[in-house]
Amino acid sequence: MPNALDVDMYQRPYELCLTDSYQFDVTVERQGNHFAAELRLSPAECSLVIRGDLTETRRTGFGWEDIDHLTCNGYAGTFFLYGLKFFSGGDRTLQRHPAPVSHFENRYRVSYVVHTRASLYRQPAFYFLDLYSPSIGQWVGSTHTQDEIIKSHNDGTLFANSSYAFKEFEQHVDGLGSISIVYNPVSDYSSEKFSIGLSFAPVLSLSFEIARSASGAMDLVRELDTLFAFILGSSLELEKIRLISADIQRMPVSLYYSRQEIDLEKRGYSFFPLGKNLRYDTMGLPQFPTEVFSVYFGLSKDERLRFSKYVRYRALENPEERFLGFFRLLEKLCYKKESFLEQSRLDQLIERAEPFLVRYFRDEKNVRRMLNRLPGWNFSKLNTAACISSFLKTIPNSLRKRWVYESRHIQEICQFRNDLTHANSIEPEWHDIDRKAKFIEALLVARLLKELKISEEAIASIVPRLSGHSLAEPPPQIRITPALR
Repeated sequence: MPNALDVDMYQRPYELCLTDSYQFDVTVERQGNHFAAELRLSPAECSLVIRGDLTETRRTGFGWEDIDHLTCNGYAGTFFLYGLKFFSGGDRTLQRHPAPVSHFENRYRVSYVVHTRASLYRQPAFYFLDLYSPSIGQWVGSTHTQDEIIKSHNDGTLFANSSYAFKEFEQHVDGLGSISIVYNPVSDYSSEKFSIGLSFAPVLSLSFEIARSASGAMDLVRELDTLFAFILGSSLELEKIRLISADIQRMPVSLYYSRQEIDLEKRGYSFFPLGKNLRYDTMGLPQFPTEVFSVYFGLSKDERLRFSKYVRYRALENPEERFLGFFRLLEKLCYKKESFLEQSRLDQLIERAEPFLVRYFRDEKNVRRMLNRLPGWNFSKLNTAACISSFLKTIPNSLRKRWVYESRHIQEICQFRNDLTHANSIEPEWHDIDRKAKFIEALLVARLLKELKISEEAIASIVPRLSGHSLAEPPPQIRITPALR
């Protein structure tokens, strides 16, 4: 599809693709008045510029405030805009007599957009959400289900089946609905090229138990983007997002938002591939348990945020920043409390000793401050190094023995973290920082996989597939044997 910025203003895309850029002339309504606006959508940024003339009887009511949602109409259809952030604007006087006329212009950044070519005058609700992504196809691999599609096409029975008849799996998620990998085959025909073909790329599909608003759908897209960025080991490449609404039967509805463009050259293999129903299983990896989706969406918002932070830290270029980010997350996930003394008996002793200590030191305020801190000190038996070492011992030995670091090195790594944090006078080599960062990342990924209830056997097989995992392994031993004379 050509870049929409290079075509005329009367373009009418069937649906919006996240990899394309667009420019639309639209109108917006405020307080009974309509104003011209320009909507620009691109992977870098979505923006809206509203402008028009004002008189004593024609006012905007916009102001310079942010707008929660706004509906735009144009030749290309209806656009529902959400999360509009005002970032610049102004007005100027055009004339004062015989009646004052001024011109205004407001500029907004837009969080996301829902588009349909249908005419719609209310906020739609959605029952289905489909994500089209080449990354999903790579994750699924080559399966027997795809063979069934080709066989049905050759037999002439393919399109007699209902949409989404072919599925790799379907997983129920409490409070959400179901998540599945489906195929919706489409036949392509071109008389100009004298060709006919069939496309049936796998689609990640969500079916909601209860209709969701656009904001609810967008929240789920972001959660799935994070989860698959973790599962794939790299960013999810998205081409388009299709929404299905009971309010719009015949026209497609698409969701558009700006997201960082994916460097296709850096896209490698899937970290934890689906591994189900494979035509050829050449890797012998454990199958991805689809119950993970139920587990992930059952986590609290703060617990899911840890996956998002990991993905963000993984993308950092500076190895020091990566190391510190990974370490903070691992420290948080491994934290546990253990007391020196039984807390209930210590509380009883503090209560009995307080009057004596007050009389002895004649300083009631500081005695109470000191006693109030005793419970915290009592639970400081395990420091960060002890917590991480304790977790390290739970990892299968088959994985631990592959690493260059052992439990005895954890205290040294913790001190290394402190030196970097406090800018102490150390000058580590870059390869040493990279090695420690990769080791801590491997521990962190193992801990996050445990959060998803992945078995220890699967963790031992999957963690070494981390990109650059060899950095955390001992260098290969090279032996030179002298040639015989």
